Amino acid sequence: MELLLILWSIIKVIVYIVLGILLLLFLLLLLMLFSPIKYALSGAYTKEITGEFDIKWILGAIHLWGRYQNEKLEIAFSIFGYCIYGGNKKQKNNKSVAKKEETVVYTRERQPQLTETKEVEKEENLQSQSQPKQKQHRRVKATEAEEKIQQQKEKKPKHKKTKTQKNKNTKKQSQQQALNKDYFLHMKQKKQFLKAILLFCKRMAKGVLPKNVYLKATIGTGDPALTGYLLAVAGVAKMKFGKSLQITGDFKQMTVQDVFLDIQGSIFLIYLLYAVIRLLCVKTIWQTIKLAWKGNR
Repeated sequence: MELLLILWSIIKVIVYIVLGILLLLFLLLLLMLFSPIKYALSGAYTKEITGEFDIKWILGAIHLWGRYQNEKLEIAFSIFGYCIYGGNKKQKNNKSVAKKEETVVYTRERQPQLTETKEVEKEENLQSQSQPKQKQHRRVKATEAEEKIQQQKEKKPKHKKTKTQKNKNTKKQSQQQALNKDYFLHMKQKKQFLKAILLFCKRMAKGVLPKNVYLKATIGTGDPALTGYLLAVAGVAKMKFGKSLQITGDFKQMTVQDVFLDIQGSIFLIYLLYAVIRLLCVKTIWQTIKLAWKGNR
């Protein structure tokens, strides 16, 4: 009885540990899906191009940021506050460089000893190579003859393909060639297919595109008519973004001056997953994926 109680307590502990690990994994998955990927981008172009970007995920635990200035790009990456690349990592790289220099000095000091040992080894190798090699050639020829005899024995007459095998091969070829241009042209539910793809693209754009955009610039194409068209397009975009878009036209010359850009947005992975699931629920999409899967097998 005592042994059974001990075994039961051990099993209980193992079960609790496994359940705890599963709960932690589930919580991590929820954090990954529901925590937004926040991104921000700002830049300017007056005399030089300058810019900065900042990306945060899982409440800032994963952080990527960078800067472009004086024609140099600096990037840093950290996980849970620990810098993996860039930033404080440069100091560690400098220490590693110093260690490498010390090793180089040490090897230079030992180089004459190594050269002497190598010369002795070369003399020994030359003496061994100068011996007659007729026995080795004979052995090689004997082994080659034996291999040829074995290959001739192993060769068997190829059987002709039966009708069933030919039919199977033709079926496989037809399955592989099913998903082509003709399939999409002569599709029965073409409208449903195109509508599903358009909805998927809209959902993905809605989940990825920024929410706050600020742009200020003066643009000139050199052609007054073309600049007028560009300003009209900017006016249509201004109806959506409001005063955050301030684009002025230069009708005299071809220029891009005084550009200031600021973008902020967030991406939810759960929403992107929802868009993919909705796409896969459509019958025509599922059938095309099935055909592609059968063709690639």
